[in-house]
Amino acid sequence: MALKMKKFINNRQTTFAIYCLFSFLFCSFTLPQREKTIYLTYTQDPTQSITVQWHSPLKDKCSSVLYRKKGTANWNYQTGVSKQIKNYDYLIHKVELIHLESNTEYEFKLENGSIINFFRTLPSTLKDRPITVAIGGDVYKNIVTFQKMNHIVSKQNPDFVILGGDIAYAKGWDFDWIIQRWINFFTEWNSSMRGKGQRMIPVVAAAGNHDRNFSDPNIISEELFFLNFGLHEDLISYKNLDVGSYASFFLLDTNHFQPIEGMQTQWLKDSLLRRAEIPYKFAVYHRPAYPSIYSHKNEISQAIRRNWSPVFESMGIILAFEHHNHAYKRTFPLRDECIDSSGVIYIGDGCWGANHRIADKKWYIDKFKSCTCVNILTLTQDGASFFALSGLNELIDAIDDIQPR
Repeated sequence: MALKMKKFINNRQTTFAIYCLFSFLFCSFTLPQREKTIYLTYTQDPTQSITVQWHSPLKDKCSSVLYRKKGTANWNYQTGVSKQIKNYDYLIHKVELIHLESNTEYEFKLENGSIINFFRTLPSTLKDRPITVAIGGDVYKNIVTFQKMNHIVSKQNPDFVILGGDIAYAKGWDFDWIIQRWINFFTEWNSSMRGKGQRMIPVVAAAGNHDRNFSDPNIISEELFFLNFGLHEDLISYKNLDVGSYASFFLLDTNHFQPIEGMQTQWLKDSLLRRAEIPYKFAVYHRPAYPSIYSHKNEISQAIRRNWSPVFESMGIILAFEHHNHAYKRTFPLRDECIDSSGVIYIGDGCWGANHRIADKKWYIDKFKSCTCVNILTLTQDGASFFALSGLNELIDAIDDIQPR
């Protein structure tokens, strides 16, 4: 009986893998590249704006979008910009749509495109409706795991997704291989990360160690990371995403493009001080302060606890989302590196589409599971809630009634 069950499971896994492969290949060969790689991100307030991006060969130079409120007839026109990647025959396009109405559905299409997609702006206040955010990291390690988790996440119908580093694992030496990793990532994101009614789900990202090459500054990994997510060309990788006046997400850099100490920590303090009246504040970054797998005595983890944790504790960060370790973990509330009910909870540990790891439970960890995982955060006017799902769509963990600190 056990042998038959094992064979049945293996057959199901094989069938799913074949389905994923053929779906991916079908999408790749039936649409022009500019259509199949369209995705959405945020560079300004999501209650009033959206940024449309796509990749194309150099010959497809048009960087314009037509858009309208869903259900209306007349199109608005917005032009954008494109950037050639060094001297390669390759463009990344960006069109920002601003002054949009909050909590409203919009249709859009590329000026030279045939496919109409749609998105929804976020509400200006949580009195209008709650918002849901999916958060995870270590994403496109292999296509089958990536697709399975995308399917699970999209069924939760999140308003948007935050990825905490190691996005496409596009760290390598060959340009064609690097760019193909990103094309594969955005092609699959366009196909499978769709909410209710095929609504496109926007994505923003923090940097991870597999998002750049340290050993060769001429490799284009880092340029692609910044251009792919609408970040500034000054290579400042840390930023905050303000959602109306009710939420702010701080996307930090754990020593990938900028050091933890110094300017970034000062920016974090200043930015939190300016947002003292915003009730919901969260941090998202790659390497963990409190890792589930690796030793918490490593240099990066110690630097985060020394520089950022005191700021989190004193300036209102509710939850810190960490990644890099490829497992699920939730810490006890921590303050001054001790368990304290008034402290910050650290959630992770980055296993959207990577192989999960096993480790012994550490003193600061309240909940641990070796599995692929994603975190679903919901904000309402009365409080926040959170739950984590595994790659088998099982509930791993949940916290209700999370209040601002």
